[in-house]
Amino acid sequence: MDKPLDFKLLTYIGYNLKHKHVFSYLEAQKVLDEVFGEKYELTTLRKEFSILKKKELITFATHYRKPYPILTSQGKMAIKTVLPFKKYGTWDKKWRVVIFDIPEKDRAMRVKLTEKLESLGFGQIKNSTYISPHLLLSPISRYATNLGIRKYLSLMTVDNLQDEEKIVKESWKLTNINRRYEHFLVSAMKKQVEEYWPLYAKKLEHQFADIYRIDPQLPEEFLPTEYLGTDAYKKFKEISNSY
Repeated sequence: MDKPLDFKLLTYIGYNLKHKHVFSYLEAQKVLDEVFGEKYELTTLRKEFSILKKKELITFATHYRKPYPILTSQGKMAIKTVLPFKKYGTWDKKWRVVIFDIPEKDRAMRVKLTEKLESLGFGQIKNSTYISPHLLLSPISRYATNLGIRKYLSLMTVDNLQDEEKIVKESWKLTNINRRYEHFLVSAMKKQVEEYWPLYAKKLEHQFADIYRIDPQLPEEFLPTEYLGTDAYKKFKEISNSY
């Protein structure tokens, strides 16, 4: 997933300018083109810098009376790569099932619930039925309670699913996720300009994070042959420790 200009500029400011203490819009234009493959107009960059300053994501310091941008604490947080917690331990061979029948008047709450289920890696087997092998019913119950729709949900734990392998294959697009992991690993192996490595590294970190967020972390017996999730995670850690 391509990142917006504000992310690219914050990354450039945070890592490429960290030790330089000098800045020019022409240099920023050149680096963004080199690293992200897109050349922005100088007027666009100037406008974006003004927006970042207004949002208090950057401020300006001076070096020999010449101003250069630096990240504020908010700016640093904006580009920090944060992975969701997905260490579920050994599977207990049980499935968690969420079934709901939410009235149309609460449609907005229904959308929020489905977004929450998907963010936690639940797979959809019917319009209003989601499953997960992980111990995630409690957070769903709390979330539904906060939304005021808990009474419309049925939460249960079952020992097995009929046509288990078929349901898993249809509920999660693991082949697509694995293809994205492969693309990430290929990108990570490409030789890059050493001077700009921290920017490439940050770009790769976020590329991995976008995939990891949608990976349901299913038990190994349900993963496709040669699933690359573990290899991709190791490469992510290697990249994160490289600058």
